[in-house]
Amino acid sequence: MVARNTLMVTKFQSAFLLASMDFDDWRFTVRSNLFQTRETPAATPSLFSEDGAAFTAALSWTGIEYLRLAGEVILIGNRRLEYRNDGLPVQLTTSQAQLSARYSIN
Repeated sequence: MVARNTLMVTKFQSAFLLASMDFDDWRFTVRSNLFQTRETPAATPSLFSEDGAAFTAALSWTGIEYLRLAGEVILIGNRRLEYRNDGLPVQLTTSQAQLSARYSIN
């Protein structure tokens, strides 16, 4: 619990590796992230601090000059004590997928 009128500051740190390769009209990209947040001032360990890692894979096609089609999958694993308040496990793994189309007018 945080006292009323207490200023909370979030310290965010991250690092990532990115690799991308083009094959004719296709581009394949992967990214790996590590991230961490820390709340100050806070009791140790803070409910709002978080440690995690993410992996992203994306594929895009630009075979037509004015059209871009893309798909992306993201896997995220993180640890956060705050999840206990919602009855969830402290360690979670989630995934998301996204498809997009972009049409450009020059």
